[in-house]
Amino acid sequence: MANRDIITIGASAGGVEALIKLVAALPADLPASVFIVQHTAPESRGELVPLTCSECGGPLWQIKDDKMTRFRCRVGHAYTAKTLANELTDAVERSLWVAVQMMDERVRTLERLADTEQTKDRRRSAASFHDKATETREHTERLRQLLLSLNQ
Repeated sequence: MANRDIITIGASAGGVEALIKLVAALPADLPASVFIVQHTAPESRGELVPLTCSECGGPLWQIKDDKMTRFRCRVGHAYTAKTLANELTDAVERSLWVAVQMMDERVRTLERLADTEQTKDRRRSAASFHDKATETREHTERLRQLLLSLNQ
C-alpha cells in the first residue's frame, strides 16, 4: 500500500471564504488527502451548503425547518428555495446580457480593424478581421434570441 500524505485544515464559521479560496487553489492532482474541520456554534440553526448568496457571494446555510426549505447567508440575506432559484436565474440572465453587450463591442472593434486594414491595402488581415466580426455577430444574435425567448 502506497503512503499518502494527509493535510488537515481547521477553520471557524467565519473562515468559509478563506477555505473556498484555499481549496480552489489546490492542484487537482494533489498527492495527499485533505480533511477540513469547521467549527460552528452549537446554536447554529442550519447546515453549511455548497451554495453562495446571490447578493453578497457569501456562503449559505440551509435552515433546519420542517415547513419549508430556507437559506440564509452570514450577512443575513434570506431565501426560500423558490426565491433562491429565481435570484440565481436572474443573475445568470443579467450576466448573459452583459456578455451580449461585450460581444457587440467586439463586433464593432473587429469591423473597425477590418476597415483600417482595408484602407492600408492589407486585404488578408482585413478579411480575417471581417470574418471574425461576422462569426461573432452570428453568435451574438443566437445568444440574444435565446435570451429574448426566455422572457416570452
